[in-house]
This record gives sequence, structure tokens and C-alpha cells, in this order.
Amino acid sequence: MRENAASREPLPPLDIGHSKLIVWLVGRKLLPGDWHKRLNLVQKKVAQTVQQEPGQAGLGPEQARDYWSVLSLRDRLAESATKSLLGGLTGPAATWDKLVKAYESRNIFLGETALLLVRNSDYEAPFLKGQVQKHQQLLSDLERRQVESAKRSDAAATTFRQECQQLGITGLDISRELQKLPHQLPELMLAAIKDTLRAGATPGSERAPAWLSKLLDSPDARNALMDDLYELMAFLKQRQIESRAADTMAVVSPVSEGLQQVTASAIDDMLSQAQATLASLSTASMKQLLLIKTSVPYLQRLVRSLEQSADQELKLKRLGDEARRKYREVQQSLVEDSAKLADLKKTTSAAKAALEERLAALLNGRAVNITGVSAAC
Repeated sequence: MRENAASREPLPPLDIGHSKLIVWLVGRKLLPGDWHKRLNLVQKKVAQTVQQEPGQAGLGPEQARDYWSVLSLRDRLAESATKSLLGGLTGPAATWDKLVKAYESRNIFLGETALLLVRNSDYEAPFLKGQVQKHQQLLSDLERRQVESAKRSDAAATTFRQECQQLGITGLDISRELQKLPHQLPELMLAAIKDTLRAGATPGSERAPAWLSKLLDSPDARNALMDDLYELMAFLKQRQIESRAADTMAVVSPVSEGLQQVTASAIDDMLSQAQATLASLSTASMKQLLLIKTSVPYLQRLVRSLEQSADQELKLKRLGDEARRKYREVQQSLVEDSAKLADLKKTTSAAKAALEERLAALLNGRAVNITGVSAAC
């Protein structure tokens, strides 16, 4: 019989699902049916001891909340504790030894550890993994947002700079600079019509400032000038046609031919001068300067438009700064949650291995494999 027992092959490892472990323990009388009630009493004693002896052996209020941490603390204290005459522990080590024995009474710690595996595997680990993934996705989005904000901010700055360059201002004091722009109108207006003035060569040309002021301030005066220019151009074009027709049909003396050529050339020059004057008075910049000078609503709209363009750049920069600040916060949260997940996996793996070892001892050495906790290990 002894030979048969010795030659008997060891039993294969016993696989137990983590979610069914408590039912399995109670069913095999390894855990009492009222284990949960007993566990609550032990945990209350642990909490009371932590409050009564705070900071003992590096123990804090968030520590020593399960059997394995209590056991570890008891062992550390026992290393330096003195023994009684009967060989028992004394001092704090004795206090924690009583708690260890309370946990081990009726194997209460088995139920607590089984609950720990379920909680960590089914809830804590998935939650922390979800948080880590959420942080990683958010970091990617924030990084993209920073790049987009920088690009849009640069584009807004370029647009604002171009708008200012077109107006001939720096953009440092928009309203004041725009109000100064019409100061260049008299010079521009004189430059536009000086050739026409020379062509007319009237004595009244010497009183230019008087009529120039009226021309700048009165839209009706400008419209009348434009009408006169169009009529002058029409007249000169007609004279140009008549001059060319006369040149081809009439037979004249060399002297009269020379006079006729001078007259045709003068007509061409006057037409060119009139066209140049009309073009100068009709440019977009000239029209805008006149609007700035004569229309307060237009000036106000232009100021608002430029200020909004400048504000757009600042707004986009603020969005980029906010994205960078949020990025740092999320990055810190990612580090913290990743560390929590790593600690959770370490704790769960150690608890699983320790529980399997204790169960094997209770089953006369048969190996036990607790399944379903890989997500938290």
C-alpha cells in the first residue's frame, strides 16, 4: 500500500475561476458562510489600531487595509521586537500579531483576498486602463490642437500684417494711424491732377489749396470733376478722330502740315493726361483714403475689422497656450494613473500567488491556479 501511495502520480493543478472562488471556498468548508461578517469585524479592529498607533513603522492611514499588508507589518515589527518569557511577541508586534491571527481564524483572509482579486481584475484594472487610454488619446488631440493653433495663429498674423501694409500703417495703434492716413490726400490729389493743371495753365491754378480743400471734403465736387474728365476725354477722342481724318484727306502746304502734326500730338498728350488723372483718382487706395476722411461709419468699421483681425491672432495664441497647459495636466494624470495601474498589477499578482500557495497547503500540496485575473496582473 505504501508503494502504491508513493508511486501514485500527483494530481493535476486545480483551475479555479476568480469570480467563482468564494463560492468554491464556502462549498468546500474552507471558508465559513458568515465570513463576510467576521471580516468586517477584523477590518474594524485594523482601522482602530491604525488610528491608535499612527505612523508606527511607517504606517499611514491608507495602509494596512488587508491581511497581506498586516502580515507584512507584523513580520517587520517582529524582527526588532523583544520576546516575553514564554517566547511571545511584545509591544506593537504583539498587537499586530493578534490581528494576523484574527484574519487567519477560519481562513477569513481567503475571502478578503478573493474579493481583492475580483475587484482589481473586474473593476479597478479596467478602469485604470481606460483612464490611461483616455489620457493617451487626449494627449494626441491636444498635440494636434497645438499644431493647428500655431498654424492658424501664424496665418492670422500674416493676414493682419498684409492688411496693415496695404493701408500703410504699423498696426500698433490702429485707430490713431487710420485717422492720420487722410493727411496725405492733398499731396496725392495734387500729384494726380498736376499734369492736367499744367495743361490748362489757368491763373486760377495758383489758388489750388482753396479748391483742393473743397475737392477733398465734398463728394459732389469730386463727382463733378470726374464727370468733367469723362467729358474731356470724350471730346479729345472725337478731336483725335477728326485730326487723323483730316491728315489723310486734306492736301496742305508743308507749314500747315507741321502745324497740323503739332495739334494732333497735343491732342494725344492731353488725352493721355486726362486718362492718367482719372486713373489716379479712381484707384482703390484713393477711394479708401477719401472714405476714411469723409465717412466716420466707414472708419469705425475699418478699425473694428482690423482689431478683430489682430484679436484673432491673440485668440489663437491663447488657445494654443491653453492646449499646452492642458497637455501638461493630462500628461501628469497619465503618469499618475500609469503608476497606479502598475502598482495594482504588482499587488494583484502578489496576492494571487500568495493565495494559490495557501490554497495548495490547505489541499495537501495540490497546485492551484486561479484564472481570470490576467487583466490585473
